[in-house]
Amino acid sequence: MHKAKFRAITLLSDIIILVLSFLIVASFKPSGLKSYLSSHGIFFIFFVLIWMLVSLLNGKMHRGRIINFSTVFGKVLSSNLISLALVTLIMYIFRDYEYSRMVVLGTALVATFFELLL
Repeated sequence: MHKAKFRAITLLSDIIILVLSFLIVASFKPSGLKSYLSSHGIFFIFFVLIWMLVSLLNGKMHRGRIINFSTVFGKVLSSNLISLALVTLIMYIFRDYEYSRMVVLGTALVATFFELLL
């Protein structure tokens, strides 16, 4: 498989995993899925962009750097923790408390679980 095709497939699968994780976590909130889709939509797009950028820079989507499960485990954990830290830092800097911390943290945790499962 060519590098570009591998990156495109992993990028698409990462986005799908993030969307599913967000939907799963938001569905557990009392106000329901519909309210979180409208109130967290723009933030979620921003979250996905940071997630993808960190994943690309950290080598999570680079076929040549992934040789065994421990490498995948390390890349996934480090990329996802850095992404979560950046998003949390940005939320704190801008004092943006209208977004649910459970949704942000839960989305990252569920996505990490799914990525390690696959």
